[in-house]
Amino acid sequence: MNDLAMRNIPKLYDDRRRPIYPSLEESKEVVKDWMKKYYDFRTKLEEKLENVDNCETLAKLQEYAYNSCLYGVGLKVKNERGKWGY
Repeated sequence: MNDLAMRNIPKLYDDRRRPIYPSLEESKEVVKDWMKKYYDFRTKLEEKLENVDNCETLAKLQEYAYNSCLYGVGLKVKNERGKWGY
């Protein structure tokens, strides 16, 4: 993950907290497309995509998108830190 991924996290709600996409399924597809485009750790990608399918509400899906991004960035930092000799 890079900073571009963080800047492009899909927003599923507008400014008035109304859903942007007409259905939960369409929102899931948007999140999956974002993950396929920006997720670097391909070994975990299938697991993450499956977790998207398991989200039952739009709020949980939005929360999962943010948490997934933070997790990916955390893994990248750990990986880079190992290269620095820490």
